[in-house]
Amino acid sequence: MKKFIVYGFNKEGIEGNLTFRKFNEDKIYEDMSNAKAVITNGGFTLISEAIYLKKTYLQYSCYWKL
Repeated sequence: MKKFIVYGFNKEGIEGNLTFRKFNEDKIYEDMSNAKAVITNGGFTLISEAIYLKKTYLQYSCYWKL
């Protein structure tokens, strides 16, 4: 089973194959360098870093009304 590290929900914990982490600038770069790929909803900096690290990335846009 593939494992995923998720940032952006301001929580810590594990649910199935998802590991949730609060944002930590040092840890996110470490996780990205060890990742097979990066999935993001956008952001130039994150995509640039993924390209620099030669990671496959998937960018998608989310639109919803609150």
